[in-house]
Amino acid sequence: MSTKQWHQPGNDKLSPAEVSPARYRHAVITGVVAGLLAVACVVYPFVIGRATLGMLLPALSGTVVAGGFGFSFWWTAKKGRRDTLLIEHASFPAFADVLSVQDHKWSETSPGYAIEVRVSGPDIQPFQATFKSMQLRPVQVGERLGARVVPAAHLYQVQF
Repeated sequence: MSTKQWHQPGNDKLSPAEVSPARYRHAVITGVVAGLLAVACVVYPFVIGRATLGMLLPALSGTVVAGGFGFSFWWTAKKGRRDTLLIEHASFPAFADVLSVQDHKWSETSPGYAIEVRVSGPDIQPFQATFKSMQLRPVQVGERLGARVVPAAHLYQVQF
């Protein structure tokens, strides 16, 4: 029996965690903008003619920070898109039986739920998983939801 953790597409924080082509483009554009900001941090002191050590050190640190954010956005989007494509093209249908539902507040204005499910289906070894959802429709304990599973990748997605 594998000890690898089951996860959902992308950052595994929300369900359904689909990374659509539009979301992927948005994340890539955000990453590119952050990367361009990183370059601008270094180029700007030269443009204004004040390329001193006192100007370059903050510019270089800004480059590292902005470049890091850009890379992070790009990497998360790439992984999420890959996982979503796997779910769309290589998954098996399954069921997710709701075992427990707990309130989970993302912020004062963004309520959500932490949902524990037992996923099973034909040719799928049953497993339990917990995920967070910002769905407006609360689910009930005992409710059966649809799911998609990619057993080889330990990837699942609960469908509302």
